[in-house]
Amino acid sequence: MRRTIIFEGPQQVRVIERERPVPSPDQLLVEATCSAISAGTEGLLYRGEMPRSMMQDATLTALQEGGGYPMPYGYATVGRVIAVGAQVDSAWKNRPVFAFHPHDSHFTTTPAQVLALPESLAPEDAVFIPNMETAVTLTLDAHPRVGEHVAVTGAGIVGLLTLGLLSRFPLASLLSVEPQEHRQAQATAWGADASVGPAEAPSWIGEYQDEGADLLLEVSGAPEALNDSLSFLRHEGRLIVGSWYGTKSPTLDLGLDFHRKRLTLTSSQVSTLPSALKGRWTKDRRLQQARHWVEILRPSSLISQRMPIEKAASAYERLADADVLQIVFTY
Repeated sequence: MRRTIIFEGPQQVRVIERERPVPSPDQLLVEATCSAISAGTEGLLYRGEMPRSMMQDATLTALQEGGGYPMPYGYATVGRVIAVGAQVDSAWKNRPVFAFHPHDSHFTTTPAQVLALPESLAPEDAVFIPNMETAVTLTLDAHPRVGEHVAVTGAGIVGLLTLGLLSRFPLASLLSVEPQEHRQAQATAWGADASVGPAEAPSWIGEYQDEGADLLLEVSGAPEALNDSLSFLRHEGRLIVGSWYGTKSPTLDLGLDFHRKRLTLTSSQVSTLPSALKGRWTKDRRLQQARHWVEILRPSSLISQRMPIEKAASAYERLADADVLQIVFTY
């Protein structure tokens, strides 16, 4: 039987069973091995804080139906091709693949909508490809420069993966700002020179980063972190905002300090490429980079809970727990 997670409304999740789909002549049938919860976007959807315009992401083919409750959701599934249509190359049979597909034990798709994976890449590493693609996008948008003082607010999955990438640059310093102590430890393990809480950040920045950070990437998902981030920047500092705040509206202090420092505030979002890169970069090139860095960094160590898909409701209830970093469904 096919098992699919359905969001029926705020804090209402259930698993439905249906017959397995049959691939059409140009399709693959994929059996899921695992899929990852995106604590940011799926947390908003579960809590009823996701704007309706966000619920239907036109950049994800699998999510173009509906646009409101009830709906399937998710976009990080790794599986294996178990059947192919008559018009599909038989070499696809039994290949491991990644798909931007909702949590679903069996689904049909086309070869163009999956990313073929090497057998050497563990499914629990490959399931981080979407978040790694976001981290790659943030880094491309941030343009880190040699010798800069850089900070990242939020040490969730995206924040940690971003730290992993930034730690490979010849920076003067790399700071993580994160209120939870167990995540602070993860941040230093993933390349931060130090990880401190928001209250301690100003003194750390003042001591080690002279007049402030040259560059800050905000990925905490907490609206109140935005003003703090502005205050951490030095003259002509750059703030890259990768957080989704959902229906929460952050209040920005764009007063005298913001103007005198000539600060730059820029959004970053993985659904598009910045125009400055389109002559050389494509979404496929970026996705291949995400796969490459997943193979190098092997982020499966960040999985905090593995849960069978049948326990989906319990999994989403746990998203607010302090010890939850990454939940992965098994099938």
